[in-house]
Amino acid sequence: MELKEKIPVTKGQLEYEFHHLLKKLQKRDPERYETLKSEKDIHASPVFLIIEGKVEHWEKGVFP
Repeated sequence: MELKEKIPVTKGQLEYEFHHLLKKLQKRDPERYETLKSEKDIHASPVFLIIEGKVEHWEKGVFP
């Protein structure tokens, strides 16, 4: 199945989601957390098109 259109996501949002995941893994799966915590290259699913930008304005607890 070929994607007709990718979903745009900002680089800032992707980084925010990754760090949110790390916080969860620290408690739920410490071994996986240790594996990922120093990862510098965050890869997204092929359904996403990564674009420049900050965390989305609708994200709770994040201020511009």
